Amino acid sequence: MVLTHDGRTVCSQPMNSQPVGARVEAAIDFLASPNETYQHWVDGGKICSAYRGRHFLYVVWVSGDIVIMTVVQQALYALIVLAVFIMVIVISFRMIARQMNRPIAELQATLERQLQEQSIPTDTAREATNVLTQVSEQWHASDGQETIQQMDLQLYEAVTSNKLTESMLVHLASFDHYVFLLCDIDEPHQHIVEARKLSPFLDYLLRYSLRGILGEGESSYTVRINEWSIAAAVSFQNSPSEQARQALMDKSSALMQAFTTCTLSFSCSSVFSGREHVAEALNEAKRAIRWKLVRGVGCTILYTPGMGVSRSFTFPQAKIQSIVSSIDRGENAIHERLRELLAKLLESDAGMDDLEFAVSQLLGVLIQTAFRKGVQFNALFDEPEHSPFRYLSSFDTLEHMLTWLEGKFVQLSRQLAKAHKGGSGYTNKFIRYIGDHYAESLTPENVASALGISYSYLRKIISTEMGTTFSAYLLGIRLEKMKELLVNTTISQRDIAEQVGIGSEQTMYRLFKQYMGCSPGEYRKHPSADSTIAAETADEYHESEE
Repeated sequence: MVLTHDGRTVCSQPMNSQPVGARVEAAIDFLASPNETYQHWVDGGKICSAYRGRHFLYVVWVSGDIVIMTVVQQALYALIVLAVFIMVIVISFRMIARQMNRPIAELQATLERQLQEQSIPTDTAREATNVLTQVSEQWHASDGQETIQQMDLQLYEAVTSNKLTESMLVHLASFDHYVFLLCDIDEPHQHIVEARKLSPFLDYLLRYSLRGILGEGESSYTVRINEWSIAAAVSFQNSPSEQARQALMDKSSALMQAFTTCTLSFSCSSVFSGREHVAEALNEAKRAIRWKLVRGVGCTILYTPGMGVSRSFTFPQAKIQSIVSSIDRGENAIHERLRELLAKLLESDAGMDDLEFAVSQLLGVLIQTAFRKGVQFNALFDEPEHSPFRYLSSFDTLEHMLTWLEGKFVQLSRQLAKAHKGGSGYTNKFIRYIGDHYAESLTPENVASALGISYSYLRKIISTEMGTTFSAYLLGIRLEKMKELLVNTTISQRDIAEQVGIGSEQTMYRLFKQYMGCSPGEYRKHPSADSTIAAETADEYHESEE
């Protein structure tokens, strides 16, 4: 068989007796053979040979262009596919790069104006602007991974484990003194989207910002504390003065405030020398940044020794009672009493732990008062499935926190006034009956029978006029009686459980751990833990009753 194209022989096999179609098919079968094949033949006195490997076809003697065209077409198709693939990859990377560079572009566009408003020297502003352009390059060079953050991670491990790594020793060995500068994103709960956009760049921005303002003989070493906070160990050849510390914070703050979507606060530790004090220096910066609760967002705070002092402050029982009494007197009385208490607390130079605990204690008073007066206190909050104490962490200033807390007291006062005005006589009868018989085995049915009303009507009264459920109200009364007996008597926990109708010491222990956050024994030793009562009580008992 001889296969020709344009008058030239392409391939031949001894099949001359076969029809032309069969000859062509035989030649094609040879070319498409799945096995490695080497064949040669004689055509017109010329020796022809062909070799087909696993992936490619080699024609040693090419006397036509059929095979050549086949190979070229396959190569062309492969090149087209490869080009399309490369184009898709390039476009994807460009889109990713554009998204990643957006915060950087925003920073560069507004940085100079912000710096001028802060009276930062022009040379410093220009240098900072130039050095911040490296953020994007560094980010892409490392693909956002460990290559840039490796040294930071080592410092973080050194601080948290209180063990100094070799790299940390080498870094601090060249300097005599250092401070820790902490940068914290304010209001992360209110601006969660913007804060998350900024967070990945925060450590880079702080590092390059410091590089632009630090002088000769000064160096910085950054470490991520959490999603919202970055710390920098700033080292000096000589001990910096208080003015130098404040200037460092002001310049850093000015450089970082170019991001208008989020506000940043800064704190600075005392001056330390000696590598063994690294963890202590970082903790000072952390304690100082908590004072933005009082100072307000966007502030700069220098650590002072008093910031770390906790005096275990608690409101006296008489003050607590005055707050409870103000609820019945209305909005003005609540405002006056709360402001008076917090003003005295601030005047006492209390530590931040004391301030936070005092506010928690006031929230506990609110919850317990609602509990005792039969109000379903979870209705006071926007997200009743969460503990009310979680709200306190969402405020950045004491003023905002106090305003929110005051509003909740006023809301409770209005609910109580409304219930008192429109309530039936059976509401007061129910409250008195539970107060007299809480130690007995009570059910909604036998209480309704004792009051001379139906079970459905009693349930309606408790729900509409008191805003709670039978089980939740009864549990609240029993918890209050248990706390009273623990504090004012020395009788055993088993006897207390029997006296309040709980039944067993084990049940009492479980309820205290679940709703008070401590054991009965711990509460007896530290009754100030009263403010930590959990807010899930009414919800859980409401679900169980239904």
